[in-house]
Amino acid sequence: MMKEARVHSFGMADPADVSALATALEAGAIDPAAIVCVIIKTEGNGLDNDWTRVMAFDALSRLLAARGVSLATGDMSCIVSGGCEGVTTPHMTVFERRASNAPAGGASLAIARAVGAPLLPEQIGTLAQVHNVQATVERALDQAQLTASEVEYVQVKAPWLLDHHQIDARSRAAITRAADAHGSKPWTRAACALGVALALKEVVATQVLESSINADWSLFTRRAAVTAGNDHLQCEVVVFGMSKRWTGGARVAHGCLEDLLDSAAIDDTARRAGLPPGRGTLPTAVLFKGDPARSGLLRGERQVMWHDSDVHPLRHLRAVMSGVIGAAIGSTRIFVSAGAEHQGPQGGGTLAVFAEPSAPRP
Repeated sequence: MMKEARVHSFGMADPADVSALATALEAGAIDPAAIVCVIIKTEGNGLDNDWTRVMAFDALSRLLAARGVSLATGDMSCIVSGGCEGVTTPHMTVFERRASNAPAGGASLAIARAVGAPLLPEQIGTLAQVHNVQATVERALDQAQLTASEVEYVQVKAPWLLDHHQIDARSRAAITRAADAHGSKPWTRAACALGVALALKEVVATQVLESSINADWSLFTRRAAVTAGNDHLQCEVVVFGMSKRWTGGARVAHGCLEDLLDSAAIDDTARRAGLPPGRGTLPTAVLFKGDPARSGLLRGERQVMWHDSDVHPLRHLRAVMSGVIGAAIGSTRIFVSAGAEHQGPQGGGTLAVFAEPSAPRP
């Protein structure tokens, strides 16, 4: 029997609005037990005090619990990110994996998920976390029957250092990479990204040193995005690829933007995902992870994103890229996230476009 991956997109009227998903569940269009991953973009500020993430997660938890599925069991990943600046529409994307009797055809979307072994607080942002993620990605590849070359994108939900983790580390006289939760984010994202790069053979082990993490920007993955948010010190990995061992009409393609104005890379990614020219078909999902260049320059021109005292730089990034990607693809359901340590070239970013080319634009 073949496997089939399905991708569903729903708009949200507010951070706790799961009504569209509820309707799909009631209609039998989605099997709650088959959900592998849910990715939500809310209109919060995307910073440490963004409680819209809690609202969205709680609403989704209650909806699924009423149907016998618990987010607490770790059977699916839920990534909630605030920040709908620019033209981004608040929305959720639901990824399913089902058995199918459909015959094999060309390559189709494949999905698998794996959870890493628990880390110690002092291992966050170190080579131990890099190798932990590498092994977790490799297990997900085996589960999906994917080779590294067939992988188009990897989404990682990474742990960060909360107060009780710091207390635990101090009780054992252990030293952590950062003294607070916010400071741990760049470290955990960086280590996870390099772990993906190793698993996908984008870098070699001898290049990745303890001193490389969150420092050597010549090392990066072109096929991953990492979000910090787990409090259980485990890394969750979801891999997306294209395989002839899977069936269905869904597709995914990855792209790598060299800078924030690289519209050619966006166009090429949409084309490889099967979207025809002229925007006659909308993508099912668009995921982008990137950062403004640390040099403060974009194509030789000075930028103020890192130095604006009125608007947080990550909010600048989300507003800019919602417009750049939205104009190129013709959709406002775009998941834009910053904090891209080792995720794409410095000052650029990674992109994934999911589509069902046979589905007409609504």
